[in-house]
Amino acid sequence: MRITSGQFQKIEYFVKKPEKGIHGEMHALAKEVSEFCGEPKKFAMYLGIIKNIGLPRAYRIFAELRQAKEVKTPGKLFLYLTSYEKVGKKLAKKKKKKTKKKKHGNRPRAK
Repeated sequence: MRITSGQFQKIEYFVKKPEKGIHGEMHALAKEVSEFCGEPKKFAMYLGIIKNIGLPRAYRIFAELRQAKEVKTPGKLFLYLTSYEKVGKKLAKKKKKKTKKKKHGNRPRAK
């Protein structure tokens, strides 16, 4: 406060408070991506994707999206770019054989 001619003059500072519901870096990125893609209601979907692929890869993909000149559906492109590596991982895994469950044929019923 400053004193000028016997009166107090208030100096107000703008304190930027964190937004409600944004708890960390992943949440902030998910909100930014969902708003960029024009789908703010799908925040949870983008958060889940970012948790699965990790922050560094998510930042890289989002940077590619922002640099793209004309993208009609940025949300679909983000989903495609995040799922591209998952497809390769699934093909590399060996398939496990399913085991058949044994049927309990003539088992007596409890009364």
